[in-house]
Amino acid sequence: MSGVSMEMSIDDAAVLAGLDALTDFSRDQSEVMDDIGASMVISTQQRFELGVGPDGTPWQPSERAEEVSGQTLIDTARLVQSITHEADPGSVVWGTDVIYALPHQEGMTIHAKGGGSLRFRLPGGGFANVSSVDLPARPFLGVNGEDDALIGEMFIEAILDRYNSAPGGAGGARP
Repeated sequence: MSGVSMEMSIDDAAVLAGLDALTDFSRDQSEVMDDIGASMVISTQQRFELGVGPDGTPWQPSERAEEVSGQTLIDTARLVQSITHEADPGSVVWGTDVIYALPHQEGMTIHAKGGGSLRFRLPGGGFANVSSVDLPARPFLGVNGEDDALIGEMFIEAILDRYNSAPGGAGGARP
């Protein structure tokens, strides 16, 4: 380079160790992804307790819940108890494999096959035969502002922990 220039190199072992730790973190975030997944499972389960979607909108009460003074989407608790997560080095997924989750999440009209009727037990006793049933959307999976802030905090804490626990010690230094 012609003119005036300046060269700088880092030879401080603690700083280099910290940078190496951050590089390792960028390749494998399994631990923080697992923590985020666990937190999002809890957040999702709290929505069932409150009967609200991720945006805070209350779910339309189900006829069963109104009839027996119960909670919407919590009859046997199978759906809420099935919420789980899986994490890997670069992502996390949470949700459920319960077959009826999607119709409750997104809403759906269920039609009887072949022109027949759907038969189901009524909350107060007896049975109903109908050609279709409309399930309103009652979203339970999603990320709201509080979740988003928590995820950000968890990443920052994980980065700082990784940097500060680097071999050769960035010690208690905060970048």
